[in-house]
Amino acid sequence: MTATPKPDRAWIAVLSLVLGLLGLCAWLVPLCGFPLPVAAVALGLVGRGTARRGLAIAGLILGALGLIVLVGNAVFISPLGIFGFGFGPGPRP
Repeated sequence: MTATPKPDRAWIAVLSLVLGLLGLCAWLVPLCGFPLPVAAVALGLVGRGTARRGLAIAGLILGALGLIVLVGNAVFISPLGIFGFGFGPGPRP
């Protein structure tokens, strides 16, 4: 009896790394940039069991870092723009 070989899912690790890098670039847009780091973390967790474990771990770390920066932007930076602090010409005399 021969065992069927498992399909190579190394592309999951590579995709995790790519999404992690894109997530680091997309933190400027809190709502649009949210799915990228979340997907990078999820795929990084799944991709740890593949042949490209290092890429999966890198994608996992970059995705987590992207989530941290994204949440920091949403909590600290975005309210400044909403309430008008630090943007525009300022009050006129």
